[in-house]
This record gives sequence, structure tokens and C-alpha cells, in this order.
Amino acid sequence: MDIKNVGGKVLFKSDKETIKETLIEAIKKGIDLRDADLRDAYLRGAYLRDADLRDAYLRDADLRDAYLRGADLRDAYLRGADLRGANLRGIKITEKEKEHIIKALCWEITKK
Repeated sequence: MDIKNVGGKVLFKSDKETIKETLIEAIKKGIDLRDADLRDAYLRGAYLRDADLRDAYLRDADLRDAYLRGADLRDAYLRGADLRGANLRGIKITEKEKEHIIKALCWEITKK
């Protein structure tokens, strides 16, 4: 399984069978995953501590119950991602990701 960037360039090659296993292996090896195309990826319960996922394309990714503690998600594309139950302690995000994080957690913010 390969992890590619949005432009199609291979960022990491692995003999693993799933994107989840491949991503975990890449993180353990310290591979730069900025701009990774992980749309529609099934990453439920994945251990992604301190992952550098800046600019990653995580649209519609299943990240339920994922361990993202300390992950760098600045400028990541999170629209449609599902983060319910994910450990988000210490994640790095910019102001523009906050709205998508709130939606990905299936929270609703209402104004009084």
C-alpha cells in the first residue's frame, strides 16, 4: 500500500495491506506525511500520536477512536472527517480547522 500526496507523488511505500497499517508504519519511521492524501481512509482506532499531518487531505476519513494526541493537523482538510471518540489532547490546529474539528466530533454549537 502506498501513501501519496494530493498530486500523486508517493510519500511512503509499504507491503502492508491497509492504509491504516501503512500510515502507522510511516509514523513510526518518522516519514514526512505533510500533504498526504488520506481521503476516505478507514483509520478507526489508529495510533497516530504526534503524527505530522499538516496539509493532509483527510476528507471523509473515519478517525473514530483514533489516538491523535499531539498530532499536527494545521491546515489539514478535515471536512467530513469523523473524529468521534478520538483523543485530541494537544493537537496543533489553526483557527480555520476549529469549525471542521467541531463538526467532525458531531458537536453542535448554538448561540444564545
